[in-house]
Amino acid sequence: MEESDIKNAIKFMFWFEIAIVVAVAAYFFNLYLKPYLQSKACPAETKTCSDGSIVKRSGPNCEFAPCPSKASCQGESCPAKANPAAPSASAWRKYSDPAGFSFDYPAQLGKMYVVAVDWPPQLRFSQEVFSCLQTDNAMAAIVTRLVAAGGRNYCVTSESRPAAGGTNRSYAFSFPQSGRTAIFTFTLRFAQCADYAEPQRSACLAEQKSFDPAPTVNSMARTIKF
Repeated sequence: MEESDIKNAIKFMFWFEIAIVVAVAAYFFNLYLKPYLQSKACPAETKTCSDGSIVKRSGPNCEFAPCPSKASCQGESCPAKANPAAPSASAWRKYSDPAGFSFDYPAQLGKMYVVAVDWPPQLRFSQEVFSCLQTDNAMAAIVTRLVAAGGRNYCVTSESRPAAGGTNRSYAFSFPQSGRTAIFTFTLRFAQCADYAEPQRSACLAEQKSFDPAPTVNSMARTIKF
């Protein structure tokens, strides 16, 4: 066998082995790795379409599913549709604590773009004298300020945290009560107004801008009984 034939045989075996390695790697990728990557859970985020329908992230790239059209969406194939109207403020209910106190609270806030997450509010009492150390930066994640409602002063601390589809805002309302300091705590979720199309986006922004939980807290505080 001539030297050129030997070199050609060596080159052929080299590229043949490379082809086998590539084929085996592709086989195992399609068999194991590709299904695993496609099965990875997407973030639990939702998007509200202009017709009020809700779509989720899906697929290998975790993109939002397309919003349905009247032509393509029929019957059970349509995504769940958001409630087009805000729930009405319902009658108030009474909460009785084993510690021996009670207070009344509304079952719903009666808002569409601000909903209760941690509800009914929790009420606790502190023996410390009521005081309020306000913060200067109104844009900080945690803000404390003195608020007047119904002729009573409340020290309000709020903390904002990102949440799926909006922002969770935790509140702590402290106020003097029967020689002690009472503290109402609860969490509300503010919808992401940018996810809505007009006119819902403007309605969302207007509702959240005007929303103030202080009057509701003041009404609850006046019902506290021991």
